[in-house]
Amino acid sequence: MSWPKVALGEICIVDWGKTSLTKSSYVAGGEYLAVSATGGDGRIDHWEHKALTPAISAIGAQCGKLFLPKEDFTAIKNTITLTPIDDKRSQEACCPIYLYHLLSSMKLPRRGAGQPFISKGDLEKFKIPLPSLEEQRRIAAILDKASEIKALNNVFAFRLRALIQSLFSRVGDPLSGDDVNH
Repeated sequence: MSWPKVALGEICIVDWGKTSLTKSSYVAGGEYLAVSATGGDGRIDHWEHKALTPAISAIGAQCGKLFLPKEDFTAIKNTITLTPIDDKRSQEACCPIYLYHLLSSMKLPRRGAGQPFISKGDLEKFKIPLPSLEEQRRIAAILDKASEIKALNNVFAFRLRALIQSLFSRVGDPLSGDDVNH
């Protein structure tokens, strides 16, 4: 199936995080999440973006990594937010969860080598496939479920490794000849 391609700037407000804010602006016990280039890693006293607004690390080692905060937040320096334009009349409405999953699977336009960065202008022109809003929501729900299953699988794998280590620590190292039941 072929979906129309649209530029992010046609369906989202692409904006820099608050460049005057850095991690030194974090407040112990702040009411709202602060999102930096490394993700939601602090608290702050005000919010500028609604929950489920995709945020992108725009510079450095994490460049291109997407975050989908589950609470209202403020994006600080070195991030870019993608706020879907909420126009009920538009045929090109965008589901933020679809956008998050889609962009997480794509190579975003980067510049620079030693210190890679993403420019706001490049993102505004970046084209993505955009199915109907109903189809976007269906895809997002499937991918959310897959993410939940993957997370559970990781938990089960960790617990299985811990169980195996625990069992073998009780038996001793069979290769060394040690046996706890001497």
